[in-house]
Amino acid sequence: MIKYDNKNKVFYTKPTNKEALSKGIQSLLLYPAIMETENGIAVSNGFQTNLINTFMNNFQEKDRPTQILTSALTEDFFIYDSNIEGIINVTSYEPDKPNYTPRISGCITKRNGALHIVKKEEGDSNKYLFPIELKPGKGKLITTYSGKNKSPLPAFEGRPLDIEILGKTPTEIANAVWESLNPDYRVSVAVLMKPEKKGKSIYKIINKK
Repeated sequence: MIKYDNKNKVFYTKPTNKEALSKGIQSLLLYPAIMETENGIAVSNGFQTNLINTFMNNFQEKDRPTQILTSALTEDFFIYDSNIEGIINVTSYEPDKPNYTPRISGCITKRNGALHIVKKEEGDSNKYLFPIELKPGKGKLITTYSGKNKSPLPAFEGRPLDIEILGKTPTEIANAVWESLNPDYRVSVAVLMKPEKKGKSIYKIINKK
């Protein structure tokens, strides 16, 4: 599930399956999914959210999300996972055989956005970066897998998909996304709406459990 830390403005994962957490790679299960600052929003499906947030805050040209993602995710960055007593590269694909889940990341500044995916292709770690133009009522979708239910799960391919944003509030948007997902696979949805100018951000979280 996803929880929200109001003090630090962080959406973080909180697995409900304690057995899976105790036996799995904790750094792949416990991480900040969304981090918000005055400069923008960092989002990802792993530990790399921390890296993006750090570069977003320290980057001199703060309205250049493509450069922020490139700077944060180009070089290898290793962390130690005590649960498996092993080293994890958080800027490469995840070491969860046989799927090798792609790492997907995003960054939104005041006027621009960017999406990034790193996946295993023919044994290599290949990275793709996509600049995103922000338009009212329009969005871009990138996922870890292509949606085909087979083993190993095939990675997302091509450019981010065009989508229409249904709703004007976080609750309306979250409900629309939740209803569009397969009930057998949906776990959590989090929507964060940050005002273009000064003001308080608002959000909505939907968890299956």
